[in-house]
Amino acid sequence: MNAFRVLSIGNIPVFVTPFFLLVLLLSGMGLGSIGERLVWAAVLTVSVLIHELGHATVANALGLRPHIFLHGFGGFCAHARAQTDRHEALVVAAGPAAGLLLAAVVWGGTTALSHTGSGLLDQPLVALGLGYALQVNIFWSILNLAPLWPLDGGHLFRLGMLRVAKPGRAERVTASVGVLVALAALGWGLSAGLTFVALFGGLFGWQNIEVLRGMRSMGPVRPSGDAAARALVEARAAFGRSDWDEAARQCHVLRSEPNVSDSVLEESWAILGVADLNRGRPREASAALRRTTFDAAVGERLLAALVEAREDDEAVVLLESDSWRRLGPAGDDVRERVLRAAGFGADD
Repeated sequence: MNAFRVLSIGNIPVFVTPFFLLVLLLSGMGLGSIGERLVWAAVLTVSVLIHELGHATVANALGLRPHIFLHGFGGFCAHARAQTDRHEALVVAAGPAAGLLLAAVVWGGTTALSHTGSGLLDQPLVALGLGYALQVNIFWSILNLAPLWPLDGGHLFRLGMLRVAKPGRAERVTASVGVLVALAALGWGLSAGLTFVALFGGLFGWQNIEVLRGMRSMGPVRPSGDAAARALVEARAAFGRSDWDEAARQCHVLRSEPNVSDSVLEESWAILGVADLNRGRPREASAALRRTTFDAAVGERLLAALVEAREDDEAVVLLESDSWRRLGPAGDDVRERVLRAAGFGADD
């Protein structure tokens, strides 16, 4: 994630990505004056920051070393893994709680100003900013509690499911509910002319579908010292029976675990590369295989992925690389085998 650090709040660093700035610009395009757009951008930035600061404050109190990122359509609080599901739930719930608290403060301040007769509320941009703050923080905080992963409500729903079901089933149930909620949000957004809601419904719905298809993991399950080892065993077993979706899912789970050794990570990338290649995802396969130690077997799969993805330039670069030349005659055999399997002649 390309991001630059803009400030620190206590010992919590805050980073901003260029995409967040672009979204700020685009989201205010429908407003009238430059002043209104600036007020909207300021309110949206502060609201997102307060939401993420809610997460980060609780995470910091638990010693989880949080970092705040303002990116894309919102924010993200990265932190070390919580020791218990209860701690994780507290961190997750603190974001919407902070937004609702900000809305309460704004409402209280607006009410107080209306009784002072100061005339501050007569300033159009001030009144507009307070109105935006109420709308954004009430609407987003409530929407964010919907059982739709990766919203906070979806994370809380998943944590609840983990108490009554095994991790794989908990994840599938959460994703299934997420797809239904996303479809409802998409339909509501389209019928009511709420482009923002429709966009989020479509985006989050697709992410939940990817979870159901084994292309994505919702993250680590209950903290356990051997969780990575179990995921690797499950990934190997799924690989052995050609269950590519499950192999990929276990690799994503493994990679989300903390303190995984380089050798285990490398094996997970190799399994994920083969799984994605067999699932018809050649671009993802090539990205995974590039993170493994290069040999004839990896080279064959990587070349096959590039050819299938029609990344001809990348395939040529691979074939002319020093790593490929070091394969010697084995590399020539691999090249001929892959190209013939793809319907090309050896000299194409």
